[in-house]
Amino acid sequence: MDLGEFYEKHKQYYYRKLSRNISGMGLAFHAEDIIHDVVVNMIADEKQRTKFEGLTEQEAKAYFASCLRHRLIDVVRREKRRRAYLEMQKRYEKRLETESSSAETIVVEQLDFENNLTGTFALLSTEEQELLRQVFVQKLPYREIAKRSRLRESAIAMRVMRLRRKILKICLERGILCEKPEGNLSWT
Repeated sequence: MDLGEFYEKHKQYYYRKLSRNISGMGLAFHAEDIIHDVVVNMIADEKQRTKFEGLTEQEAKAYFASCLRHRLIDVVRREKRRRAYLEMQKRYEKRLETESSSAETIVVEQLDFENNLTGTFALLSTEEQELLRQVFVQKLPYREIAKRSRLRESAIAMRVMRLRRKILKICLERGILCEKPEGNLSWT
C-alpha cells in the first residue's frame, strides 16, 4: 500500500482516534503532530517504508496504529520526564529561597558589610566572581544565567551552592565568622 495514499485516505480517522486518547493527558503535542512524526519517520526509513508498501490495507492500518501507539508512548514518557525535571527544579529553587537564613547565604549577603569582600573575592576564579555578580548583584534568575552560559539550570544551581560553601569556608578560615555556643554562625 502506498504511504501517501494511505495517509490521505485515513488521516482524519487516526486524528480523531488519537485525539480522543490524548485529550485528558495535557500533552504539549497534538494528535496531528504525532501522526506527522510517524509518517515522516516512515518516509525517512527506507526499510520501514518498503515493509509498509508491501502490506494490504488492513495490515497497513494495524501497522500504522501500532506505530502511532508506540510514538504516543514515547511522547508520554518524555513529557513525564520533562514535568518531573521541572518539578524538581521548582522544588530546588524554592528550597534555596527558603534557606535564605542559612550560613552560606548570610555570608554572601553580608560579606560586603564586613568590608571583607575584596579579599575574599580575590580568592575566587573569574568565572566564580562573574557567577556571584549575576546571582547576588544583578539578581538574575538561574534560567537566565543558564541561557547565557549555555548550561542547564541545575548546573547553575549546583555551582551557586558550591560557591556559597566555598565562601563560607574562606570566611571561617579568615576569621570573618565565629561560632556561637548554640551552633549558629554570626559575624565577629
